[in-house]
Amino acid sequence: MLHEEATLSMPPYELWLRGPASIAAWLRTVGAGCRGSRLVPVEACGGAPAFAQYREGGAQPWALVVLELGADRAGADRVTSMTSFLDVDALFPRFDLPARLAR
Repeated sequence: MLHEEATLSMPPYELWLRGPASIAAWLRTVGAGCRGSRLVPVEACGGAPAFAQYREGGAQPWALVVLELGADRAGADRVTSMTSFLDVDALFPRFDLPARLAR
């Protein structure tokens, strides 16, 4: 699903990764704390796919994840960018998102 030039970033951290191998390696190690997260689709950024991310099965609001899509060399849509905005105290109320999800 990731474009060969895909990037992952997480403002305000200086984290910036490029390429499916780097992104996958990070997600399997440092990013493993997000395993089991629940995602809730939201409309954001002019129609770009976006999700509210809740860790710990919905108990902890974590990020607003915005994806950018682009075609690969074969013309298939792929994820070119994943940006996780962590300021949930400011962002979640703007999208009427709950502080926690029901289990």
